Amino acid sequence: MRVNDPLAEIEEARTEYGLTLTPMDKIPPADALIVAVAYGRFRQLGLDTIRSLVRPDHLVIDIKGILDRTSLEANGFRVWRL
Repeated sequence: MRVNDPLAEIEEARTEYGLTLTPMDKIPPADALIVAVAYGRFRQLGLDTIRSLVRPDHLVIDIKGILDRTSLEANGFRVWRL
């Protein structure tokens, strides 16, 4: 599991929550991508970035419903939303 939070304090995430934050450009492709907050940076994730984060034909879980579902599905991703 990799966690990215561009607004969190790295040391606070480690000491308070036991999380090691990973820069987005250092996250290897995974079987699923979970977008859990509606940060502006996450709203602007382009298809190329999403392709670099999640393997083709795999799952994007968009909890806040901020990503372009139609585009993701047209490009072979399964999309779940709450």
